[in-house]
Amino acid sequence: MQGSRKIKPRVLAIFGSPRGKKSYSSAFHRAFLEPIRSAAVVHSFHVYTMKIAACTACGHCHTHGDCIFDDDMKRIYRELRSADMISISSPLYFSSLPGPLKILIDRCQMIWELRERNEWPVKNAHGFFISSGGADYTNMFLPSVTIIRHFFNSLRISYDEKNFLLFRGMETTAAHSAASEHMTRCGEIGQQYLSKLTGTAE
Repeated sequence: MQGSRKIKPRVLAIFGSPRGKKSYSSAFHRAFLEPIRSAAVVHSFHVYTMKIAACTACGHCHTHGDCIFDDDMKRIYRELRSADMISISSPLYFSSLPGPLKILIDRCQMIWELRERNEWPVKNAHGFFISSGGADYTNMFLPSVTIIRHFFNSLRISYDEKNFLLFRGMETTAAHSAASEHMTRCGEIGQQYLSKLTGTAE
């Protein structure tokens, strides 16, 4: 019947690796998204291909409610406004996020300002994070997870850090052989989040 078609949930997928399809973090992210694509509209952005200026703390968004820069971040703002889920993937650079991804997150200060003015839509959106690192040491993902936590909190996005997929030691031979198992795990978690998005979770 016309008008009864169910609106598909929208997913904003942000890829933080400069290596594209060759990176582990991107491959894991795609595996996570694979089951989600069956019932959701997924918009993917690769930050290393985008032109996004660094936040300069100029205060324009505080006084005017928008950003002084006219660049690719406008596309991200549009998707953030309507997204039912935001998934982010990233390699580990010196225990943290790569610069372009951090710049994107910093530019969301505008959204924080709009939220404080009650000018940003309140949605029950989900957040998810995938990261991979070549080394293997204690608390190696802690700085990145802290940044992602603050990002999701500032947008009032729900998330569960226990579900974040954090893969260490990816430069070792053992990790290479375990990559397929990691991909399977990513797909399984993606299926769980598809259930959340479509309201079919038990």
